[in-house]
Amino acid sequence: MIRALIFCCAVVLAPSLVAADAAFDRLMTILAVDEYIAITREEGLAEVDGLAMDMTGQAASPTMLQQMDQVYNTDRMRDTVLKEMADTLSDRDIQASLIFFDSAPGLRIAELEVAARRAIMDKDVENAARMAWIQAEETHPWLVARVKDMITINDLIERNVSGALNSNFRFFQGLAEGNGLEMSEEEMLSDVWAQEGDIRIESEAWLGGYLLLAYQPLSQQDLTDYLSFWDTDTGRALNAVLFSSFNKMYDDISFATGQVVAVNMSGQDL
Repeated sequence: MIRALIFCCAVVLAPSLVAADAAFDRLMTILAVDEYIAITREEGLAEVDGLAMDMTGQAASPTMLQQMDQVYNTDRMRDTVLKEMADTLSDRDIQASLIFFDSAPGLRIAELEVAARRAIMDKDVENAARMAWIQAEETHPWLVARVKDMITINDLIERNVSGALNSNFRFFQGLAEGNGLEMSEEEMLSDVWAQEGDIRIESEAWLGGYLLLAYQPLSQQDLTDYLSFWDTDTGRALNAVLFSSFNKMYDDISFATGQVVAVNMSGQDL
């Protein structure tokens, strides 16, 4: 009898679960989660040689490149991000987010953000964006004001600084786990916090340039509406889970990277 009741409940709940899954998948598609993960992988692998040189005194070996390729496994990265988001976002917040993002302005903004994120991977584009941000107070005062509002509403500086510090700490922990570093956690934390000022300055400059690049094509009305979305309970919930899910991914990558570096410093096999 119990098995029958459970089966009946499953039949009754199945349509709503399918609808919820479809809505979640649609939101993840619009927000270009897969594209941001691909960008993270490309950027991470591009830095392996420099990391190897800094930490081991020589370019990355084929073995280390293969190990780092596995660290940046997109299936695992995607699973980490989507699990965190699926476990945290309520159905109500998913549906409310789609009201904005599945509209014409929302779709365009999401496309502009990911296009700018990919474009700014190019150092020349990044430098130009940073310079444009410095000059924008005179050239685009209204846009500068809205970008600053975006940074404030979503607490972008603090969230980015905190995420970077945590990732750096996890890197140290990975190094220590692989016997590539002899430091107490207190010493690790001290070293990490010593980087806070530089990370903050870098985050402010990068975010200003990136957001200016992304939002320049928008009308004042579309950008104002976008800011209004983030300044809602749904917007705050979505912003929080985007950071927590990607930070979880970055922390896992940083820890595993520390382990790989430690192994290659000692010449051991993973």
